[in-house]
Amino acid sequence: MAIATTIKDGNIFSMGNRKCVIGQSVMSGGSSQENVGVPLKWVDDFQVQVTGGTQKGHSVNEVFPLYNTPITVKCESNDLTILWMAIGR
Repeated sequence: MAIATTIKDGNIFSMGNRKCVIGQSVMSGGSSQENVGVPLKWVDDFQVQVTGGTQKGHSVNEVFPLYNTPITVKCESNDLTILWMAIGR
């Protein structure tokens, strides 16, 4: 099981007193649940869009706000690409 996360410099921007980070994580090796690390101390909101032809559903198993903790994403299928957006500080 593995996850590879990509965040490009242009995908981190300010929204008032919050920051928004947009990233992509790829689950591989038969993984259906992984922790996504985001470069924010506090995460107030985390939105997910899962891509893949056989994807049936997904969930984010966290209670927000979250402090300095990776975010667990669980999917009903495995080996998927997750497009996500985190808002926080």
